[in-house]
Amino acid sequence: MKNKTRILKLSNKAAVDVAVAILRSGGVVILPTESSYGIAVDATNAVAVAKVYLLKKRSGGKSMPVIVSSVAMAKKFFNLNKTALKFCKFFPAPLTLVVKQKRGKLARNISSDGTAAFRVPKSKFCRDVSQRLGRPITSTSANISGKQPVFSAVQVKRLFGGKVELIVDAGNLKKRKPSTIVSCTGEKPVVLRKGEFIFNA
Repeated sequence: MKNKTRILKLSNKAAVDVAVAILRSGGVVILPTESSYGIAVDATNAVAVAKVYLLKKRSGGKSMPVIVSSVAMAKKFFNLNKTALKFCKFFPAPLTLVVKQKRGKLARNISSDGTAAFRVPKSKFCRDVSQRLGRPITSTSANISGKQPVFSAVQVKRLFGGKVELIVDAGNLKKRKPSTIVSCTGEKPVVLRKGEFIFNA
């Protein structure tokens, strides 16, 4: 995939609109999240999701985490049981919940087992993009699969320049732990990854 990559500063007022237009057309955007840089596509577009796997050189069997703008949006795309709803009160937060998808709502290649990992991030920019798009966006880290997350815009450009439609440049991000991942598919929460968000189970 050879593209002319557009670069916009995070402070650019047009950045959200440009990102949403690209996502609607099935394109790929690299944007700053509250942790590292992430790769965003429309999470309901299977062709767009497939591009992310290729960019990351990632196995198609691995699930792809997504961002939603709000708990209200999450309820449209996921089955939120009592366990999940208890954690939803903490959003926005560096917290990812694994729940069951509503059938036919997300791209079939987001996950192979009918679950989805989602979060409502602290990043207003990411929330605004998802809200304006009206759908979840992928939020997998902007790196090659198995490598460390990327916190530098320079490194993002080096890795993905010419391969994506847009890079939203926020400079060097503060290095933080990734989000805490909690499985809420059963009656009791199960911590799959300890991260930035801390709670007492």
